Amino acid sequence: MNINFKKALFPLSLLYSAVVQTRQAMLSKKAVKLPRPVISVGNISMGGTGKTPMCQFLADYQHEKRKSAVILTRGYKARPKNLPHLVSTTDIPEECGDEPLLLARSLKNKAHIIVDPDRVRAANWAMDHLSPDIFILDDGFQHLKVQRDKDIVILTPHDLESGWNRVFPYGKWRENKNALQRANFFFINLWGRNIDDVKKIVRLRPELGHAQIIYFNVYISSLKNIETKEIFQNLNSRPYIIVTGIANSEKIVKSAESFLGYYAHGHLPFP
Repeated sequence: MNINFKKALFPLSLLYSAVVQTRQAMLSKKAVKLPRPVISVGNISMGGTGKTPMCQFLADYQHEKRKSAVILTRGYKARPKNLPHLVSTTDIPEECGDEPLLLARSLKNKAHIIVDPDRVRAANWAMDHLSPDIFILDDGFQHLKVQRDKDIVILTPHDLESGWNRVFPYGKWRENKNALQRANFFFINLWGRNIDDVKKIVRLRPELGHAQIIYFNVYISSLKNIETKEIFQNLNSRPYIIVTGIANSEKIVKSAESFLGYYAHGHLPFP
C-alpha cells in the first residue's frame, strides 16, 4: 500500500476506534451472565492468531479434568438450517463453517460445539440439552453481550511490533490498545520466534503488565493420511506440496518444513 495513502487512513482509524469503543461500552452494560463459568478466547487483531487451536486446547484440558465444555462460536460463513446448530462430525463446512467442523472432529466425544451468532440463545439451548460445566467463547473478546469469568487475548509478534495499536483501516487491530485492559491473560503465539527476543518486546508494552502472560507455539506433531487415516511421522524424503486456506499461511509452511526437515516443492495458498 502506498505510504501516503496509508497515512491518510489514520484519521479514519481514530473514528472507527471511537465508534467501536462507544459500542463496546454500551454492550458491556447489558451483558448477560450465563449460568456456568465462561472463558473467552479472542484477539485484538483481524486474521489468524491461533484462536481455534487454543479453544481445542482448553476443551481438551477441561475433558481431562472431567468437565464438560461447550464451545460457543459464531461460525464464520456458516449457513445452518436451524439455530442454534449443534455441530456433528458428519456436517459439511458450508453448513456449520470450517473451523467449527475442525473442532468437532478433533474434539469428538470430548466437547460440544454450537454455532449461533446469538451466544446467549446457544448457551440456553446447551443448558437444556447438554448440561455443560463450562462455556468457551470462540472469538469472544469483542463479543461483550456475554459476561465472562476469564478473558484470554492471543497476541502475535506482529501485534507487538509493527502492528501495535494500528486500528482498522490504518492497520489490522479491531480496537485500540485501551481495550487490552479487559484481558486477564495474554497468550503470546511465538510463531517460531525465540522466546527471549519476544519477551524483550513485551517489556516495552506496559499495557500488558496487568495480566498474566503465557508464551506458546503451535507445532506439527504428526501427519495423517486423510483417506486411510494412517498416522505417521515423516515422508521418507519424498517431495511434497503445501495447500493452505487460512490466514497467515506462512506459519504452516515454516512448521511443515521444520517438522519434515526439508523444503516444500510448492505452496498453493487459497483465501
